Amino acid sequence: LKSTTFPPYDPWYAGGYINYYYYGFVYVGALTKLLALTPTLAYNLILPMLFSFTGLGVFGLAYNLVEIRDWGLEIEDDPQQSPISNPQSPNLPISQSPNRRAIAAGLTASALAVLLGNLGEVGVVINAWYRAGDATLGTTPLIGPLLQLLQGGFRILGGQPAPIYPGDWFWTASRAINAYQGEAQPITEFPFFTFLYGDL
Repeated sequence: LKSTTFPPYDPWYAGGYINYYYYGFVYVGALTKLLALTPTLAYNLILPMLFSFTGLGVFGLAYNLVEIRDWGLEIEDDPQQSPISNPQSPNLPISQSPNRRAIAAGLTASALAVLLGNLGEVGVVINAWYRAGDATLGTTPLIGPLLQLLQGGFRILGGQPAPIYPGDWFWTASRAINAYQGEAQPITEFPFFTFLYGDL
């Protein structure tokens, strides 16, 4: 909000600049100035707004994709319902009951988009199970790594502390794609990471 030129000031690093993606800050900053809100109020309104807009947008997309597919299947069953066969009613038929499949698809898509992320933590858990197992089991050809993984899983479930670094629970998922040596690692942040840390 205080920036007069690009790149803008970094809100998380005093005196620093954001020299990478900052479109989200520009978008919400313009909205904040347009509505003449104080930055503290705007920030606390913008995060839940973006969360809900993302969830609603994904819900609507998934719902409509399933709804239009189901309507297409109904036309295949009865070609007389087609807008080509019946030009007087080109609109979708109005149903009295909600399409449960479409609602389930919308809710699932919303949860996947705004809550679950890219499931990078699944790899963290599998790696921890593997490291908790006996390394000598892993040397057996073909089945050895699987035995080591299962043994480590049973040890962790039995109470042994998992060999997971404290930062792996959240940071590993934001850098899920490995880079070649000498290249910058791609950032694989996802909506939940953004909502959790307020990184617009």
